[in-house]
Amino acid sequence: MKAIIDKSISTKKKLEMHSRLKKLIFSRDLYSFLSVLDSITTEHTPTDMIIRESAKILSMSLYRESYDAGVPQSMMGFCAASQMKKYLPVEDQIQPLTQMLWLAAVEEKKAPYRLEKISVKTGGNMLTRLRSYSDALREKDLKKAYGLFEGFFRGEDERSMLRDFVFGETIKDCNMGGQKYMYFVKGWQLAKLLKWTDVRLMFFPMNHLLATTPKDPQYAELIRVMVPNNETAQWVENTGAVSASEHDALEELVLMGKRDEVISRVAGLMRSGKSPKHVLEALLVAAAQLVADAGSEGWQEAVDAFNYTDSAHYFVHVSKAPEAGLAPLMAAITLNKAARKLDPKRHVDFSEKPYSGDDDPLSRFRYSVIHFDPDSAVACMKAALADESGTAELYRTVLMTASMNDAVICRGRDMQYCYHTLNAYEMTSSPRKEKLMYAMARFLGCINKNYILYKEVWG
Repeated sequence: MKAIIDKSISTKKKLEMHSRLKKLIFSRDLYSFLSVLDSITTEHTPTDMIIRESAKILSMSLYRESYDAGVPQSMMGFCAASQMKKYLPVEDQIQPLTQMLWLAAVEEKKAPYRLEKISVKTGGNMLTRLRSYSDALREKDLKKAYGLFEGFFRGEDERSMLRDFVFGETIKDCNMGGQKYMYFVKGWQLAKLLKWTDVRLMFFPMNHLLATTPKDPQYAELIRVMVPNNETAQWVENTGAVSASEHDALEELVLMGKRDEVISRVAGLMRSGKSPKHVLEALLVAAAQLVADAGSEGWQEAVDAFNYTDSAHYFVHVSKAPEAGLAPLMAAITLNKAARKLDPKRHVDFSEKPYSGDDDPLSRFRYSVIHFDPDSAVACMKAALADESGTAELYRTVLMTASMNDAVICRGRDMQYCYHTLNAYEMTSSPRKEKLMYAMARFLGCINKNYILYKEVWG
């Protein structure tokens, strides 16, 4: 009886929280938003409940009639803010989430999409079901596609097969600058964070995107002209590392060279036994350099390319599917395109004078970011990285400082970039990995600032 009562109380709390969060997310006025937020934070609502119930609301409202303006960034930013909880103490986890929920509140939304009476398809041949899923998307039959998609959630093996299929298909699609692939990666990571509980509609916006926008396989087709399918499939078993000199040569070519040369160089590295993971680590460092070189004006293209590259890095970490062998090539082309479009006239070498302050470098880092001093922010980052015992506090300082800035300034891309940078820094053995952190410090110091929401909530 007690268990039944407890479950009933828990369900009632979830419903009440869902109702409040829905009101919050549809509050376009800042002070209406703050009023609802206050009722949530004063009750010390568990972060996981806020994440779970918010995701349900966002999933069914962030679709568009046309995606000409791109993917709604608040969902990807919200996923990144949710992932940040592993780097933050419980009391701090709400700050980045608040910024992303505010972005969701002001971003274009629709009335919740109705997907009633979905016929979930399970059992039978999995390959046949995947082909039927692909056919349903092409025919824009969302209910059928989603029923087939959801049918793979029941077991880990089927989920892995679905993941490999969707990642493999979307990474080959360069329409919208690779955002289709990134959207699925962020959704997958959030569902995994939530342990696959209450996620049945979480992938609706990603499937809606696939069903309503055309494919653009031009980069994948270009790669196939130069590199046979059976060759890239073999590369997923490679284990070789990339030396510092190979890192530097690849970075220069990706940022300054021609596309065919980039494809040939990446293919050559993997033909020599370099692993996709290690090649992508080198590409992440090149992407960080691009962000630093882009500066405050052209950062968006560079940041999107960085986030895409770390998402490609995720594919090769979780899967040995044949399509994962394409990930380094697609990331290299994406970076090269962004570099050629930006054509940065400068090359930041991060040679700013070393930190010489008497106070804590993390306090000085925060001050430098707030006061638009990127050189000082990099110097503080160098000093902080030298203290390996302070890594956890460094991560916390970076994320709390970044999430002071109003979400509408960078439309959530800053949250994605900061998470992807810390994740890449943790996951890589690159001899140039410090550049990831230096570029992030410079970026945070360069970008525009507005702390209205932060001051209203945290003073």
